[in-house]
Amino acid sequence: MNKKRHIIGITGGSGSGKTQIVSALLKKFDPGIVAFISQDNYYLNRDSQPVDENGIKNFDTLNSIDFNSMSSDIDKMIKGVSIKQKLYTFNNPIVPESWMEVHPAPIIILEGLFVLSKTEILSKIDYKVFIDVPEMQRLRRRIKRDNIERGYDISDVVYRFDNHVTPAHNNFIEPCKSIADLIIYNSTSIEKSVEQLFNAIKMRIDF
Repeated sequence: MNKKRHIIGITGGSGSGKTQIVSALLKKFDPGIVAFISQDNYYLNRDSQPVDENGIKNFDTLNSIDFNSMSSDIDKMIKGVSIKQKLYTFNNPIVPESWMEVHPAPIIILEGLFVLSKTEILSKIDYKVFIDVPEMQRLRRRIKRDNIERGYDISDVVYRFDNHVTPAHNNFIEPCKSIADLIIYNSTSIEKSVEQLFNAIKMRIDF
């Protein structure tokens, strides 16, 4: 009989701090307790990404992600089988491919924009978490990340936020708040958000 795996799905808009929260959260668990699967590692190749009416590639659609592979990998982990993930390189063609092996664990954390939006992924999740941050704060974080830290032109960052990020958020991400088991308001302190999530998991799961 397969050991019970507790699947935790964590979502929120672009710039809500999902990755920071999960990175800090993972450090609070003993080794072997938690496995992590990032939706980002299932982005389709750049050439396969949809484009908008202006010919700009749109990475904020349900069609941008290989959900079939993600779903299959989750099923393997539930059955106790290790998987290999191709690490996301932010669609930078000059960055060489790299892979990481992920081993099964009692708790499996899924993180990404659409993990609660796609039925085949949502159906596997036991505990649903929504990271909530006001839109203008998410935009400021996105500008800091993409313009200041990654060197993207600010006009490109704002265009994508207005034309790709916001429609996706309104149509697919924000509605997931209504089905979340836990909503974390991550406007001020990452540390407090991590502690809130860790305590919520401890209360639910005996690990």
